[in-house]
Amino acid sequence: METPYPGEFFFLNIGCRKNTLQPEIYGDAQKFLVRKDTGQQVWHINKFYPDSEVVLSSAALEGADLWVEETVHRRVFMSDALARAIVEIGMADIFKLQECRIVGEAQ
Repeated sequence: METPYPGEFFFLNIGCRKNTLQPEIYGDAQKFLVRKDTGQQVWHINKFYPDSEVVLSSAALEGADLWVEETVHRRVFMSDALARAIVEIGMADIFKLQECRIVGEAQ
């Protein structure tokens, strides 16, 4: 069964996953849950402090320009180049962009 949807719409599937959050440096990360299947800690970021700093390792600079962090609950990350393009077309408010700090040197 198909249900027509009026007008034009777009769907963005974010399939890339990285694991670059540095919670030991980023003091405002709140423990959210531990995944039963992997034992991996998952964090809430910017839940209580919307202007706080998110810290990622330099590995975030590698690969895809749009991704989710495996250890972060319900946040999407993007490269500086993609963020600048979004700002350029006037959509920064829609995406609620926040800067991240990168620590370490890219490999």
